[in-house]
Amino acid sequence: MSGSAIYRGCAVPGLEGTYFYGDWCSRRVWSVRLDGSGNVIEQTDRTAELDPPGAATFGAILGISEDANGEILICDSTRVLRVVPAAGIVDENENGIADSCECTGDLDGNGSVGFSDLTAMLAAWGPCGAPCPEDLDMNGVVGFADLTMLLAVWAPCIDA
Repeated sequence: MSGSAIYRGCAVPGLEGTYFYGDWCSRRVWSVRLDGSGNVIEQTDRTAELDPPGAATFGAILGISEDANGEILICDSTRVLRVVPAAGIVDENENGIADSCECTGDLDGNGSVGFSDLTAMLAAWGPCGAPCPEDLDMNGVVGFADLTMLLAVWAPCIDA
């Protein structure tokens, strides 16, 4: 085995808790799921599913890890690949994070929506240009609709 990680991301919810591992020699990637007692209930060869179209096969699997958002990364001898849904991710703000995984309102990036985010929003109040992260409804103005959205998610965004 040349690498392994447990899926903790949110871009592919059906994979939550799935253990991924790869093999250098065979150039294959598998996953397993465990039940509450630690018994393997599902083992899947993911090689064909994860290898990108047009590639002959994976190169030697160098490692499998997770990024800061819990998404699985597979590094072979020629590239680093991210496990994403078959249809791809929706990333309207083009920050590399699936929109469904983002913590709307976490303007300071600390994993929760709180007073520093409110302060940032109030400081940006009024018309704003792009990029304007405080403009949560993306209408070009930081206003009451954005404040309402921020207050609706006031709490930790990620599990501690």
